[in-house]
Amino acid sequence: MKKYISGFTIVELLIVVIVIGILTTIGAVAYRGVSDRARNSQTISAAEQWYKGLEMYKARNGSYPNAAGCLGSNYGYNEGNVATGTYQCRQDTASSGIVSNSTLNTALAKHVTGSPSPAMVTASNSATLWKRGVSYFNSNPARLDVTLDGPLTTCPALGKLAGAATTYTNGNVVCVYTLGPLNTY
Repeated sequence: MKKYISGFTIVELLIVVIVIGILTTIGAVAYRGVSDRARNSQTISAAEQWYKGLEMYKARNGSYPNAAGCLGSNYGYNEGNVATGTYQCRQDTASSGIVSNSTLNTALAKHVTGSPSPAMVTASNSATLWKRGVSYFNSNPARLDVTLDGPLTTCPALGKLAGAATTYTNGNVVCVYTLGPLNTY
């Protein structure tokens, strides 16, 4: 009489391992997409709140604030190469960039509840040229720069504003939203 040994063959085990590998890969890719969208959603929400605060500031004061800076909190201390003691959202060269500005934060505190914080996504072209979070520029016209996980071809609307997308070498995107002239009178 023959004895039958039950169990799996090597081919069956290989097929199971391959299927598990494929499912794991699909899950990891899906998770990355979900986490990118979540970070973008957090940043867009913070940018919308800051945009509304800037518009309220302008309505009350007749112009946008005359100080540039990072909007929100959680910016890294002394990131990049700018002098020690700064919290940065942008670096243009080894010695210049945009940092948190207490004058700007105080001016907007009356118009924004809390300090809406963007996700700290970084868009970089080099070790000394990068942007992250949400930054306000008091150039003429005033503008907001919002850094998002890429790849994106269009920027989401902020209220009535459409943004222009610039893709950086690491694949992330900076959306530039033009607010308008600094002074309206």
